[in-house]
Amino acid sequence: MFGSTRVQERPPTYAAANVEAEQVKAAKVQTLTVQDLAKAWLLDGVARKDGNAELQRRFNKDLLPALGKTAVSSVSEHDVRALIRTVVNRGAYRQAISFFADLTQMFSWARKRQPWRALLIVGDPTELVDISPLIPADYEAERSRILSPAELLELHNRFQQMTADYNALPAGQKYEGIRPLKKETQLALWISLGTLCRIGELLRAEWKNVDLDQQTWFLLIVAQTSPSTFFSLISAS
Repeated sequence: MFGSTRVQERPPTYAAANVEAEQVKAAKVQTLTVQDLAKAWLLDGVARKDGNAELQRRFNKDLLPALGKTAVSSVSEHDVRALIRTVVNRGAYRQAISFFADLTQMFSWARKRQPWRALLIVGDPTELVDISPLIPADYEAERSRILSPAELLELHNRFQQMTADYNALPAGQKYEGIRPLKKETQLALWISLGTLCRIGELLRAEWKNVDLDQQTWFLLIVAQTSPSTFFSLISAS
């Protein structure tokens, strides 16, 4: 007898199931939020002396209420700038600068690691933000910390050690390694420490205002009534 033949459906192959699982995983990654990123960074990416208590407090106050539920892939420079403006509008200029530094550190950590790296393919939003226009031009951060000669020597040695350790890494491991500060940044730090200049004065410095023979640096004071002043440089000897 001839009759209709039932064709049994084949169970999905391993390859198809694997593809489906990867698609589900990728879709889930796309939903990761700023709160998820902050939680991961506080757990594995940063270790402050207070156990990250101050970071957690700051994020709970200024980051999570505004962007906590926002997808990481959707965060823009405008979002970051709005966060900083909110703190600046409270008159907390020092906190705003510190908060931006924390955000920069968090996103820098994220863009080097999966799954966060895949969510930042367009770029790190903090890299596009310059907070200088957000901070009043006449703001001067208070400083009372004094580095001892031993601490200055330790700082110098650490710079050298970080550079040596990074240069010693095999080529394939440099991307994940801890990068030393750029030489330009190190020099800027030593100029600041050696002359006690303000960071804004250093950023506005021009060679035409430097006289190495006289060991003087002509500083333009923009925010004060006095148009200028002289600042002695440290002797090369």
